[in-house]
Amino acid sequence: MGERFSLAFLFYRIDLNKSAFTMIELVFTIVIIAVLATMAIPKLMATRDDAKVASKVMQISNAINEITTYSTSKGDIDTNLTKMSNVVNEWALSGQALSDENETKIKIDGVECIDMKIVYSNSMYELNVSALPNVSNNALCDFLQKRASGLFHSFHLSGNTIKR
Repeated sequence: MGERFSLAFLFYRIDLNKSAFTMIELVFTIVIIAVLATMAIPKLMATRDDAKVASKVMQISNAINEITTYSTSKGDIDTNLTKMSNVVNEWALSGQALSDENETKIKIDGVECIDMKIVYSNSMYELNVSALPNVSNNALCDFLQKRASGLFHSFHLSGNTIKR
């Protein structure tokens, strides 16, 4: 038992007498850190893009809910989407969307990606939500359009309303 202790102590002493890292050890450490970084950075960027898209899809859904709720509770339609939805108004003010009288083009990373438009047809107002052509081939816009595709249809804004 005493011999084992003395051998362990011998190796311990050898490590203590070592004064610095060798150049090979430093190079290997840097290479390992670089390899880990090349694997981690794309994952981090993808996570950031996922969060942006998920947030935008939720905002689009909230805007649709606000517009349909506005038309139901008021019993009337205001063709200006910024007056019917706080979300659309915030987009317009912050430059995340281009909004005119009855149409809003939603942007992601500066690219117009999704269109919300109020149309009047067959004696009814409808909110049409659709994908815009991705002329710049922006990958984030493509991802947003795929994630929001369940929201791309027409929502009836007139019909059953609550009168005050």
